[in-house]
Amino acid sequence: MLTAFAGSLAGIGSYGLYEVNLISVDTGANLILASVLCSLIALPIGFVGWWWAERREREATLAQVAMALAAGTLGVWLVVLTVALGK
Repeated sequence: MLTAFAGSLAGIGSYGLYEVNLISVDTGANLILASVLCSLIALPIGFVGWWWAERREREATLAQVAMALAAGTLGVWLVVLTVALGK
């Protein structure tokens, strides 16, 4: 969950801080890369956590929220990339 949250926060921070000219283009790109990598890491970890919890007959809410947050972050970056390439 923390990795997924860090990824989404890095993505929002990249966009917000770049728009108000507080960070350079390189720093913004590094934050975007960190956001995507954190989301790519959080997805399989969340899936394994969900599978493990289901196997032990426990609630898997935290793992499911982490997977949703990571998938949402990746989805938003996919839309941003599509719009950017479309221009």
